[in-house]
Amino acid sequence: MKNSGLTTMWCRAFMDELARLGVGNITLAPGSRSTALVMACARDDRFKIWTHLDERCAGFFALGISKDSGTPCAVITTSGTAAANLFPAVVESYQSGIPLLLLTADRPTLLRDTDANQTIDQSNLYGSYVRNRFQVGEPTWRDLRRIRTIACRAFWGTQGSHPGPVHVNLAFEKPLEPEQIESRSSHMGEPEDSLGLDGRSGDKPFVAIAQDKRCVSSSTVKEIQSLIEQSKRGLIVAGGGLKTDGVAQEIHEFSKVTGFPIIADPLSGVRFGPNGKNLRISKAHMICNNPRARELLKPDLVLRIGSAPVSETVCTFLQEHREVKQIVISSGNNWGDYLAVSSHYISSDEESLLSSLNDGVRGGKIDQRWGQDWARFDKAIEDIVVGNSNRYFEGNIVRLIEESMPSGAVLFISNSMPIRDLDVFGSSRTEALKVYGNRGASGIDGIVSTVAGITASRMGSLKDGECDSPVVAVLGDIAFCHDMNGLLAIAKYQLNVVIVVINNDGGGIFHKLPIRDYEPEFTSYFTVPHGLEFEATAELYGIPYTKALNLSELTDIFSVLAIEKGPKILEIQIDREANWRCRREIIDAANNRIDELL
Repeated sequence: MKNSGLTTMWCRAFMDELARLGVGNITLAPGSRSTALVMACARDDRFKIWTHLDERCAGFFALGISKDSGTPCAVITTSGTAAANLFPAVVESYQSGIPLLLLTADRPTLLRDTDANQTIDQSNLYGSYVRNRFQVGEPTWRDLRRIRTIACRAFWGTQGSHPGPVHVNLAFEKPLEPEQIESRSSHMGEPEDSLGLDGRSGDKPFVAIAQDKRCVSSSTVKEIQSLIEQSKRGLIVAGGGLKTDGVAQEIHEFSKVTGFPIIADPLSGVRFGPNGKNLRISKAHMICNNPRARELLKPDLVLRIGSAPVSETVCTFLQEHREVKQIVISSGNNWGDYLAVSSHYISSDEESLLSSLNDGVRGGKIDQRWGQDWARFDKAIEDIVVGNSNRYFEGNIVRLIEESMPSGAVLFISNSMPIRDLDVFGSSRTEALKVYGNRGASGIDGIVSTVAGITASRMGSLKDGECDSPVVAVLGDIAFCHDMNGLLAIAKYQLNVVIVVINNDGGGIFHKLPIRDYEPEFTSYFTVPHGLEFEATAELYGIPYTKALNLSELTDIFSVLAIEKGPKILEIQIDREANWRCRREIIDAANNRIDELL
């Protein structure tokens, strides 16, 4: 058998196992060395293939699919710097615990450290940012069973208690084009291996790998239950990174049983919806901005679930009360307490542990005034925000979009200021809202492509009764510029998405830092105004474009865009300096109102 015939069988066996395990989406950018992998996918109707012109977009697109579906999307690249361009998406996948399969084609091992074209050392390309890595040598006839086993190990490596990316680096020698195999007779002196060629019967995976969720000992559960039952001023802090709706339900049930108020991050899955209304605090950032309020609202127990909240003032609140018992429950890949304030740290599946606590905890000792104080401050600040709702600044733009989205819709909120504005100024809506973000490494790269992947995942997968309105993404102008290539997939596949670009002509978040007082360096080297408008960008990619110049226009335009199908870009221009003044004035007014209530 020629080399190409062996390579063809090898890749078919590998991809066959992934399909059996449930991988249905493949993203790729064109290249030569990955030919055999791509052809194995192209000739297998179990895969949906999404093509991109650059690998960074392909990586973040795959991340978006995996984020929404919970099943790893596989991304295929050719060798060299093509594989290196996946690195930002790999980091985000690892940090946020999103499953991802990285299938990088490579030159033969003997060509490394030579002047061979497009050859780099890819064996440990992503360093510590993968859950596992497999360095696969050139195909051999006797290893068909092993390549199937590696496919199973790679898939299951993305799952479990610590989900994330897994790297499989596959070396191929030319020729790379597929060869039609007409005979199953012995080749190259090796016996025929029908099991390696065809896999197990009944479409079963070659290796069934059992993975149990991490269980917490009964003694630990009882200890935590005892602390909870003794608490009179308990508080729940629900951070981001909670991956299932079941976790949110268990948090709401825990709050109901114990009477503990909930500070809910916008990405927690707990912030918006019909549950927990009376105990859910939506203005915690501005409450915790007041030093006297932080002291008055000192808890005697804090139960933290997931990652640290986006609000820096809530983090300050937790740090100032570090002597209080703080229980952290986290299934994340990283240590979930960079604040170093936890007294108890439980590395566990959040949903199962909360379920155990809910089954055993007996409430009834909570100080009624405790929850009432939180609710009183929360209501007073919400009144301040509503009283300023006609002011044209980024906080009200984000709030208006959030409030206008139909029940069950999907909102992607970008890093930098959008996520903070949703946290500070967002409403306490009782309609369900699914909120996504890339907070693993909190970067602004790959945002457009991630949104495209989330939208692609939802195409044709909506269950009965689920909202089929467009995915709405709110991002800043710098994030938009950073990933304009992501618009190509949105246009090519006519994805049902609204890209809302808040254009403040530069890096508005830097106004939060003391460096803002240092001119001209602040403008020249930090905000870096670009002077761009984006109508021409939309025209280049063939995407319908609209601009809103005030809140009234935004209301009218968004009400239409939220029900239309297909891709849309909505640009909203904001004066950066005026925006920052307005934001500070509202926060100061809220702070003064809290002082009046104290």
